[in-house]
Amino acid sequence: LISWLNASIENQKRPVILYLDSLGASKSASVCEKIRSFLLYEWRHKKHSCPDVDEKIWNKFLPDYGCKVPVQNNLTDCGVFVLEYIEQFLQDIPAGIDDDFELPLNKVNWFPIECINEKRLKIREIVENLAWEQYKNNNNNNN
Repeated sequence: LISWLNASIENQKRPVILYLDSLGASKSASVCEKIRSFLLYEWRHKKHSCPDVDEKIWNKFLPDYGCKVPVQNNLTDCGVFVLEYIEQFLQDIPAGIDDDFELPLNKVNWFPIECINEKRLKIREIVENLAWEQYKNNNNNNN
């Protein structure tokens, strides 16, 4: 999960990339570098008045932080973890989006792993209900 919020770094407000890896296996530097490169490309493409932004300045302007978060114990729950990270992050944000927060985030015990099972079951129930509603609507339209 990558988040771009204002954080206080060296007493200056600036955007940062927060890297949350539920597998605990990826190299955050390479992932964040690709995201930073994409954002730089977009900046150059959309801001024709400033096409010569130096990559070193861009890297300093947009630092990345690998955060300690709960990790999954399988290879199938990535999406469920992303949803839980987002939910937890939005609940834990300081009072205002511009308020400071500590970097890097240390949220190893952010939520119990059991809530992932509950979230997966809730998603399944929602999908089954939507499928059933669609099935009923299709049958009503065909009659």
